[in-house]
Amino acid sequence: MGRASANRDCAAPAARYVEMRQRRKPMRLTPLIALIWSGAAFAAPPTPATDASAHPLAGAILRVSDGAAMTPDALAGALAAADVAIIGETHDNAEHHAAQAWLTAALAPGALAFEMIGRDRENALARLRAEGASRAALGAALDWENSGWPAFDLYAPILEAAPGAVVTGALIGREASGAAMRDGAAAAGRAALGAAVARYGLDRALAAAQAQDAAAEQIDAHCGALPQDVAGRMVEAQRLRDAALADAALRGRALADDGAVVMITGNGHARTDRGAPRYLAEAAPELSVVSVMMAEVAEGRDDWRAYVTRGAEGGAVADYVWFTAAAPREDPCEAYLRARAQP
Repeated sequence: MGRASANRDCAAPAARYVEMRQRRKPMRLTPLIALIWSGAAFAAPPTPATDASAHPLAGAILRVSDGAAMTPDALAGALAAADVAIIGETHDNAEHHAAQAWLTAALAPGALAFEMIGRDRENALARLRAEGASRAALGAALDWENSGWPAFDLYAPILEAAPGAVVTGALIGREASGAAMRDGAAAAGRAALGAAVARYGLDRALAAAQAQDAAAEQIDAHCGALPQDVAGRMVEAQRLRDAALADAALRGRALADDGAVVMITGNGHARTDRGAPRYLAEAAPELSVVSVMMAEVAEGRDDWRAYVTRGAEGGAVADYVWFTAAAPREDPCEAYLRARAQP
């Protein structure tokens, strides 16, 4: 999909630049967000609401295979049958996080795997959660204020929705990302994942069509301003992140005595063709994995098919799509290119 893609996960520098500028702006509480933040959803999740009610797709949940409409309860039921439920997001969209928290409460997973949390923070987080620490204490332990992610208040309700769940982290730091870009995902993965590199298939290159598609996605995510060779190196870093997410899910499942796992990540990592599901299939093909992407509705785009991300061979790369309002934000490419042009 192009630069105007409604379900971009905002992990690219262009969007992250805008997020950093907006992260402390006060947010309007839509009905869904207010419901989740109040804690009322956790005892018996009611049907959530969404902003942008004028759009025909707003609030809709569709099964991608046939376009069938689903209720939130039906989606939760479908996810409950999976060993790993991957719930995507656009990082700065509060409605996406509220929906993630709602689903997490409904699923009551044994483990939560977070893209945004480092493995080195897991023990401290587990101790504080066991002690009933405050949201502020958890955020401080994760050094969230300096992490570059949107405000912790967007993510904390997801943790609070599963108070007894094991929490594992998949965040790959700058050093590991740089090593992947320089030396490839396999070499960098040996330091980050150890012997599991072969288990996740990082020692095997992507198929040519997938590699080309992944590089094109990186160029698009960087507003067309990324050289082809740099895009290829960034794909290696993305592969390492996807494998780290799969590893976090499997570690969480083991720690939860083979309990179900909910993975919280950007839409790009949730794609079934070459995201985290690919590496889960490499390492544990016996597990059932289901992917949900969140899509932001756009005026004039009323056909749900236009929002479905497709892979190099044309197939859809998510099992379900949940449509929400778009988060208010400056055009990320305008902001990114303007920043690049400054001396």
